[in-house]
Amino acid sequence: QDTDLKVFTFGMAHKIRVPLYKRLRDLLDATGKSYSVYVSTALHENTSFDGSFVVRFEELQSVFNGQVYFMGYLSDTAVFNQLLDCTYLAAFFEKGLRANNTTVNAAMEQGCAVITNLDEYSPQGLVHLKNVIDINLCDRLPDAAQTERIGLAARDIAHAQYGWDQLVAQLRSVVRT
Repeated sequence: QDTDLKVFTFGMAHKIRVPLYKRLRDLLDATGKSYSVYVSTALHENTSFDGSFVVRFEELQSVFNGQVYFMGYLSDTAVFNQLLDCTYLAAFFEKGLRANNTTVNAAMEQGCAVITNLDEYSPQGLVHLKNVIDINLCDRLPDAAQTERIGLAARDIAHAQYGWDQLVAQLRSVVRT
């Protein structure tokens, strides 16, 4: 069924942070809107799909009262399409977001509002309710207009500071052509 809010989450099967998803559920419930959570996962090379993911996914199902859907292993194109269609990307980490997280970077480049957890080692320039939503600082989810502004600001900073052009510029300064 179609819902008012759509949350896409993607990550390594063994790294699902259930307590942060409980916090997300509380924030979603407080909106009074209907919502769905779509989960895709991946495995590191030379690892296996073990019972720990099944246990964590079952925990997510119970946290979200059946409003969570396992999408399986999505291709890059399918992940891209999910990012275009979702209200939020939820990405939670053991300590905090790092600059090398390609899923978060891709979401921000597409103007998707990201709900994550930040710490002192997260990329500089990421600010709660300006260009990301920090689950640890959030007392309510932003309304639709503010969510759109956060997504647009995320796109701006992703292109200006963290996009491919910035990587190429940094590499050019140290690599002879």
